[in-house]
Amino acid sequence: MSAIKFHQDLKVYQKSFKTAMIIFELSKSFSKEQQNSQIRDAKQENRRLGFSLL
Repeated sequence: MSAIKFHQDLKVYQKSFKTAMIIFELSKSFSKEQQNSQIRDAKQENRRLGFSLL
């Protein structure tokens, strides 16, 4: 087993990044309305996450 020097070396990071890229590519085919809705939802979720960490 090799030493982990960077977060990119972690398997969980590599798999989650690959999954995020697949979702990103799929979302390109969505309508503008769907994309805007996803952006709005993501912003709201980020705010909720921030508040729950306080």
